[in-house]
Amino acid sequence: MSPTVIAITPGDGRELAPWIRALGEAGLDALVIREPGLPAPQADALVTLAQQHVPEVIIHARTSTSVAAQGRHLTAAGPQPTEGPWGRSCHSREAVEAALAAGARWAFLSPVWRPTSKPGDRRPVLGLTPFLDIARGRPVYALGGVTPERHHRLMARGGTGSAVLGDLFGQPTPSAAGDRLREYYSLAKMKISGS
Repeated sequence: MSPTVIAITPGDGRELAPWIRALGEAGLDALVIREPGLPAPQADALVTLAQQHVPEVIIHARTSTSVAAQGRHLTAAGPQPTEGPWGRSCHSREAVEAALAAGARWAFLSPVWRPTSKPGDRRPVLGLTPFLDIARGRPVYALGGVTPERHHRLMARGGTGSAVLGDLFGQPTPSAAGDRLREYYSLAKMKISGS
């Protein structure tokens, strides 16, 4: 089963262990560790810790680690790995098509809404309907400005899921991030149960 919510670490130098534990306790499906400034030994320890709390751990291409994980997430222009599952960051229909045709198991398409983690980002946003037209039931995750309510609307209309950075790691505490994540899953359950 594909994850419905994939969290992405913020790469801002904070101590991530309590955040990962809180999100894991809240039921996080998958986590992308995106920590470009973290020295390899610390990244190794972080990946190992994440694997104890989250079922699926993916390493971002800009993170230096020797620990094996369930996949690699590539930048929009990064070279394709020679082995293992991988996904790619995309910003257009053409990029999504190219990534999936080349063997990507997933793609993040952004920005769907105005990103909360990048307040100065002035790229045009896709909006939900154009995003869903591109995704068309494939493993394409909405990234940028996702909230529980937007995630619920996406799932109700047949989307695969959301990749979330700012709405989780922008919370004031790890505990608040866990509570926020539970809102994503409670709304998803509403869709599944029909209530």
